Amino acid sequence: MIAIEGRIADASRIVLVQFDGQPVPMGSDGTLSVTRAVPPGSSTFTIVAYDEWGNASQQVVIVIHKSGSPKSITSTVPTTKPAARVQTDAVAPVIELPKTTTTTNSTVLLTGRITDSSKVIEVTVEGRPVALKDDGSIIIKRAVSVGANTIRIAAIDEWGNKAERKISVERRRSFADFNFGTYHAIVIGNNDYAGMPKLKSAVGDAQAVTQTLRQDYGFTVNLLINATRTNIIDALGQARKILKANDNLLIF
Repeated sequence: MIAIEGRIADASRIVLVQFDGQPVPMGSDGTLSVTRAVPPGSSTFTIVAYDEWGNASQQVVIVIHKSGSPKSITSTVPTTKPAARVQTDAVAPVIELPKTTTTTNSTVLLTGRITDSSKVIEVTVEGRPVALKDDGSIIIKRAVSVGANTIRIAAIDEWGNKAERKISVERRRSFADFNFGTYHAIVIGNNDYAGMPKLKSAVGDAQAVTQTLRQDYGFTVNLLINATRTNIIDALGQARKILKANDNLLIF
């Protein structure tokens, strides 16, 4: 009998280790210990490890058992092949979400499922990771502005296959028969003043108001941080050039 021990390391998660084609367990710290019987003479064992992206590394271990010896004499000759992409699953995840939807609210709620024959390791909405439940169901809540919106969803499985879906969301006005014009805002947040103590929250308040106006109400916002008198007058002049009679302007 011989015990072959060692360690397998990878920057990503290791999903499978095989010893002569048979799966073997690996410790949480990457350690590996396999006991095998070896006949007199030379025996060859092949160890293959796969990470979550489908990359594989292989090492061959040669064991020499000298017959007649009181104890087995072992020798290992490691040979490592370059990492190779072993694509056992070439099918991308299936995103089961509507392609189009409409709403009159400031937010839209989307429900669906993302399934794959392999493990789905990442789901993103507009590039940001979101949680996927164990049964593959997903709930997405996003703020939308009045008019056309696009929400991009992507899913990647453990073999690196990627699926993408663009969902078109149209937010309609609650009073569709009325023309309220476009909505504009000039938001000013000044923490720094000459000859006065600095403020702490004005800039943060202005940024929060800007985000709310844009995401929840569809405003076009001109955000001014630590603006001078000239900056403010220029912003008012620009607004005067583009605003029409039915448009709206909020100055905060």
